[in-house]
Amino acid sequence: MNEKLFVDAFERWREDFVYYDELDEEAVVINVGLVAAFHITKAYTPEGRQRIVQAVDIFCRHHGAHLKWGYIGADDLQVHDYSAQNAKVTPAYLAGDGFAEPLAFRWASAEGFATVPDYMIDGYSPAGWMEDIHGSLTTLRFYLPVEEILEGRKARFDELLNEMCRLLEPLHAAAGLGVQHTYQWEDFQHIEFEVANAYQGLDIVRPRGHPGWRAGYSNLNWYSYLNGAWVRKLGTHDELSKALNDTRIGVHALPSGTLIRAGDWPVLWKVGVDERPEHICESQRDYQVPASSGSGGVALWLHCRGGADESVFEQRLAQALRFAVGSRAPRDPASIPLGIASRAGGNCPQQEAVG
Repeated sequence: MNEKLFVDAFERWREDFVYYDELDEEAVVINVGLVAAFHITKAYTPEGRQRIVQAVDIFCRHHGAHLKWGYIGADDLQVHDYSAQNAKVTPAYLAGDGFAEPLAFRWASAEGFATVPDYMIDGYSPAGWMEDIHGSLTTLRFYLPVEEILEGRKARFDELLNEMCRLLEPLHAAAGLGVQHTYQWEDFQHIEFEVANAYQGLDIVRPRGHPGWRAGYSNLNWYSYLNGAWVRKLGTHDELSKALNDTRIGVHALPSGTLIRAGDWPVLWKVGVDERPEHICESQRDYQVPASSGSGGVALWLHCRGGADESVFEQRLAQALRFAVGSRAPRDPASIPLGIASRAGGNCPQQEAVG
């Protein structure tokens, strides 16, 4: 695939990717763009919090010109406009007492909680005592529009991911095409899964991590990062490169892990239209075979929020396993009585029609 083929495919289906709140027709509640998620341990320590400060600085250096609004505070949100003065205040908050207090923040290009921003970085880090007792994880995410990998900018996206992975040393991370949602993401998750089911190349990234994700990666994408301890179970860097044996797959050894790029361009993989992206499936095969063979390799875990409908769990599991050899496209999601939205350029299947 080249840039023109990627752009043509994305533009062909773009109307399938944007959904508006029917109660506020200007509020985008679901969009598709570039998403990245980094799942981190021990981020509550002074060193860990300082790395988050530096990660925000890196993102702002790349894309700060687009940011307008944000908040800080996990329990008591304080909203503010993005400015040079506020940007200086935020690091002091991020570097606070991580053991006693959780951390939450966001900088975004769109104001408020009800619409999806094109540009965003956010994070949630549980208090240290919570992580020590319950095994919680810190999750740092960012959103970008797809235009940020077009017209010669793809190298800058690659640079940003490499900088983030080197700095944060996450347990695992992933980046590429994905569903972007609002702060109230649970209100529209039925639509989120419809979009991801129809386009299997899209990732779904939750704003908070889960203790189960310490045992194995939670999501895979165009770029996938695994920490060094997990990669060593799969073999050396050279052995992994040889096993993949595909010039379209880039294997980048970093100080604390390995970043794998599955192809020169991300793929949408529209079910029933596009062929299975074998080079992406190949890049994931060496993650999943050890898990299924019981050899002690990387296990795949997927968290389902307590009380969620069983069909939601099935959708999440099928979506996370979408690149596994022999996997099947998930069935249509059952009706889930949540928010109502309409698709750009047409009507979205609403609550009464989802099932």
